[in-house]
Amino acid sequence: MKLILVAFIILLMAVPAFGQQTAAYWCIKGNALGKQVKHDEAIKAYDEAIRLNPKLAAAWNGKGCALRSLGRFADADAAFVKAKELGYSR
Repeated sequence: MKLILVAFIILLMAVPAFGQQTAAYWCIKGNALGKQVKHDEAIKAYDEAIRLNPKLAAAWNGKGCALRSLGRFADADAAFVKAKELGYSR
C-alpha cells in the first residue's frame, strides 16, 4: 500500500511537467502565426518565448518581423537590435 501511495505522489508531481511548453515551442508557434498573418497573436507567442528565455535571439527577431508587419517600426527596430545583440544573423 505504501508503495502505491509513493508511486501516486511521484506521478502527481510529474504531471505538470508534461504540459509545459518551452521558449522554443512558443517561438515556433509565433512563426506559424506570423505565416498565417496573425501578427498580434504571433507577438504574444514571441513575448511568451522571451519571458521563458530572454536570450532566445530568434524570438526577438520574430517579434521584430511581426511588429514591422503591423507598421510598428520603432518597436520592430528595438526587437531587431536585441536579436542582433544576442547573436542573431541571417
